[in-house]
Amino acid sequence: MTKKTVLITGGSKGIGRATTELLLEKGFRVVVFARDEGRLKKVRDDFIAAGHDEQDIEVHALDMANAEQIESVVTDCKLLQDGLFG
Repeated sequence: MTKKTVLITGGSKGIGRATTELLLEKGFRVVVFARDEGRLKKVRDDFIAAGHDEQDIEVHALDMANAEQIESVVTDCKLLQDGLFG
């Protein structure tokens, strides 16, 4: 069975982080976007340390106000390659 992939914006803290955790617990793969690269790395490390598969979480620093950056970063997401761009 192929896991579904969800994109989360603002996923490095608050509701976004909680949503990411819930989705990982439910068996989804998650691509997390936020502006703070350091905080994103910590989020990823925290979820892996909690026992989530590192293959199921991908993080990218991204300013959602920058349309060109959004297109570039989303196109580069490894977890999306099969479904959107394959």
